[in-house]
Amino acid sequence: MSAVRRSFVSELHDRAGKTVILRGWVYRLRVLAKTTFIILRDCTGETQCVASSESLRDLHLKLDDAIEIHGAVRSDDRANTYPRTETSAAGFDLLLNGLEITTGGQRLHRRQDLERAIMARGLSPASFESHLKMFELGMPPHGGLAIGLERLTAQILGLSNVREATLYPRDRYRVTP
Repeated sequence: MSAVRRSFVSELHDRAGKTVILRGWVYRLRVLAKTTFIILRDCTGETQCVASSESLRDLHLKLDDAIEIHGAVRSDDRANTYPRTETSAAGFDLLLNGLEITTGGQRLHRRQDLERAIMARGLSPASFESHLKMFELGMPPHGGLAIGLERLTAQILGLSNVREATLYPRDRYRVTP
């Protein structure tokens, strides 16, 4: 039986299906009722780690905590939706006081890449044909970004909840004004 050794994020693509140990810090954290998503970052990159929220409850994780994670590597084509090169991530997030207020990146500009991304999500490209048809004329490499105006306003005003900066806040109980 071989011992599990530490792996770096940059090595994970070669370790699909294997158990690894990752060490790094919490770059992003999203805690839902049953599932917690941790973006772990080390000196070589970042990866998403998924665990049950119950198993992590007593750790009280927060951004920038140093962590060690033991688990199996699972490859997921949905993680490869944006074009990347060796020298750029083709995406970015802008954080203000630890809160993401803007996200953006390079979009898929080749029809076959977009079709592959649609199918990886279990959808049919035929349902998106009106959009995909535009790609037959040629689509230049392009990008975009979106600013969360309510999030930015909440940060600037020091509000405790983004709903306080939203004219018509929505949640699972309110979907209409």
